[in-house]
Amino acid sequence: MSKQTEADYLKSPDLGLVIAKGMAVMYKEQPDNPVDFLAKWLLNYSQVEKAALSKEEQAMEVQKSVKANQEAKAEQESAEQATKQEAGSKEEKQKKFEETIRTSKDL
Repeated sequence: MSKQTEADYLKSPDLGLVIAKGMAVMYKEQPDNPVDFLAKWLLNYSQVEKAALSKEEQAMEVQKSVKANQEAKAEQESAEQATKQEAGSKEEKQKKFEETIRTSKDL
């Protein structure tokens, strides 16, 4: 694993981009206590990101559940259709058997 330079580390999306956004907001606001403002902004940013990640994970779980439900429903419908076909096949065999008996000259 190669070690990043300090500049590359600070430019990384996980750190540099977040700090740059916070600094831009701080510049626009120009608070009396910029260090405190930036610290609070970073905490808020972290909470917002965690909430978004949690929401995304929940959406993925919902999609998995929906997909599993659809697959289960398709399997159930397939099984029901196979049962109906089997029942129809049994009825046909029964009718053929009865017809054979009725038309049989041996009886």
